[in-house]
Amino acid sequence: MSLAPLPEAASSRQPGLVDRLAMALIAGMTAFYAWATWDHGGSQALYPMRQFAFPVLLVEAAVMALAIFRFRSLGPSVARLSRPVGAALIVTIALALFGATQAQHAPLYATVKTLINLWHLLFAFALCSLLSRDWHDHRLTFLRFLLVGLGVYLLTVIAFIATAPEGFRWHFFGMTAQNIRNLGSHLMTVAVFALACGMVFRGRWRIAAVAMLVIALSLLFWSGSRGPFLGFLAATAVGAAALGLRKGARLVALAMGAAIPAAFLSFIHVVPNSMFGLWRAVGFQSVARAVDNADISSGRLEVWLRTLDYVSVMPLWGYGDGQFFHIAKDLRPRLAFPHNVELQLLFQWGWIAGSLAILLLFLLLWKAFRSTRAAPETKLAGLLILVSLFTLGHLDGPFYDTLPMAFFALGGSIALASRHDPSSRTIVNHD
Repeated sequence: MSLAPLPEAASSRQPGLVDRLAMALIAGMTAFYAWATWDHGGSQALYPMRQFAFPVLLVEAAVMALAIFRFRSLGPSVARLSRPVGAALIVTIALALFGATQAQHAPLYATVKTLINLWHLLFAFALCSLLSRDWHDHRLTFLRFLLVGLGVYLLTVIAFIATAPEGFRWHFFGMTAQNIRNLGSHLMTVAVFALACGMVFRGRWRIAAVAMLVIALSLLFWSGSRGPFLGFLAATAVGAAALGLRKGARLVALAMGAAIPAAFLSFIHVVPNSMFGLWRAVGFQSVARAVDNADISSGRLEVWLRTLDYVSVMPLWGYGDGQFFHIAKDLRPRLAFPHNVELQLLFQWGWIAGSLAILLLFLLLWKAFRSTRAAPETKLAGLLILVSLFTLGHLDGPFYDTLPMAFFALGGSIALASRHDPSSRTIVNHD
């Protein structure tokens, strides 16, 4: 059922100590974040840590530092940008930063959020450069590091659930999530990554990947998160299209086959809360309520329509990052983001920068799809991460939180990395 992996033996040189350390840091950043926010009490003192994921930002800084040391810049991934794409990025960044400083309610917070978005972008360029040059012959080794790191994160989540005290606030959850739906987003990313590794690897690595896929899906079902479940399905469908008929059918079979035991495992620990559980995750309870309430969108349609009203009268440069809670005061309950990525980009960055960001986002997805079709062995995982988060972004807020944004940068780096050709100036060179 596996793809034919690239023969890493073609390179006699193994990754050096520094490279292995960097790979281990990237692989472990989610677990580091989980350990730093381990708190069953939901302490407000950890709010900045949960909000900004400092361990993740520090790991990204280390990767950028390594790329700058190696290439005296962020590396060839920046040089390979076409002029239109580079210009669009510069305009988007400039207007986003300007709009943040002009935010009406919390300009400092808006500026920090914008700088963190820029931080993720620079991390993506740095990692893509490393994967394109120094790590090009070791990309499967990098995927194995990631598999181990995300496996440790899954074990941490299980331990956190198993040790939760009586009266624990399950809906808030804590740790890497300020809401159980945030946890669903993280589990979705682990699931699609494990799905890709289950197709690429063989032997014990494939067994480990499939086991992680089942565990991640069982926790996703347990959490009752519907948006991440749809993101997983969309990633499976797009991944199957990228692989072609025969291998795509195998990918779908692996995903659906893993979902069956995962559904049963999700009942091992039942939370007495209607917001949790398999039946909510697959939508049975929500559809039943929607029939009575005539709103199958669970209130999102109203949020989207109101966001369009705000966008229609916004400043040219938008309201700024993280301002939805302050501007959308008439919404009940108050929300931090509009639960739609396109509306979010327009709202926070305005018509010019927001439209450019949307165009760049679709261009990234298209290039990732084409790149994966050319070299699925090393790039499928990146494509699935991108598609799952993009799909979820139409129903929730992965493009608002730090860890999903880091996952998105990671997925883009994996999907677009290719051996550097100094004579090329395109957004990506296919293998």
